[in-house]
Amino acid sequence: MSRLLALVAVAALTATACNSNYDRYRLRFQAAQTIATPNGPVTFAVGPNNRVYYAELRTNALHYVDRNRVVHDLFTTQDKPDSLAVDHHGVVYIAARTRKHRLTVNAYRSGNPEVVWHGPTTHSPVHLAITSEGELVVGVGDEVLELQPTHKVISRGWADPVIAAGRSERIWVADNEPPGGKERVARGRETNHAKRNRFASVLPPFTNPSDATVINDEILLCSRTHHKVYRLHIGLDEVARRRSFVGRLVCDRDIGSLTDGSVITAQTSVIYRYPPRR
Repeated sequence: MSRLLALVAVAALTATACNSNYDRYRLRFQAAQTIATPNGPVTFAVGPNNRVYYAELRTNALHYVDRNRVVHDLFTTQDKPDSLAVDHHGVVYIAARTRKHRLTVNAYRSGNPEVVWHGPTTHSPVHLAITSEGELVVGVGDEVLELQPTHKVISRGWADPVIAAGRSERIWVADNEPPGGKERVARGRETNHAKRNRFASVLPPFTNPSDATVINDEILLCSRTHHKVYRLHIGLDEVARRRSFVGRLVCDRDIGSLTDGSVITAQTSVIYRYPPRR
């Protein structure tokens, strides 16, 4: 009898250990589907009706892909696009730099640009995003700013910030620290630098985050260096804790998500869709 009880205890401990390693939030995806083969590298954003808008960096031409994978031509911009965002009404916002590296953000409602913001002269990467509340935000240099509906600084002290919009007004920011520094993912509206770092998650060395998206309570972050997608789970305490990279997904620039849970990634001359595995 004592031997039987010992066996039961060992089995219970084994089950507990197994369960402690079980990740119930793990995301699973099907094999990649090619939805577009652009002319070279692109920057893209997901708009209404799950349309994927993308701008070709070689030709400055803007297109979108509909749910049937049909590519539609839109227009060509004068300056090279750096980042793209599309709001809930289908207005396209493009951040571009002139040949003298002067940054401008324009809105395109019918193919004609309307200046939203004249930014600084910069060589730093630029990142646009639309929050769930419809705010247009930009990360550039060491700042995250709101450009619409009001113009204000949201937070400072970043290094080439990459923005992902979460639920409500929440935004998450991934830092691009110089080699040797710690790259983090933290709450984007936290203005206290020490508090922000205390509740941040450190990324693997040399991640070089290029874009991020949020699916439910999961942040998916594209690594330009490793060509992988890392996942961070947002807990009830509003801290994004890093998990492992997501299998199957490859990415080296932009990443986005559709309303059905699919993930969109881009590599040179190809845009992929990864449907969720149910």
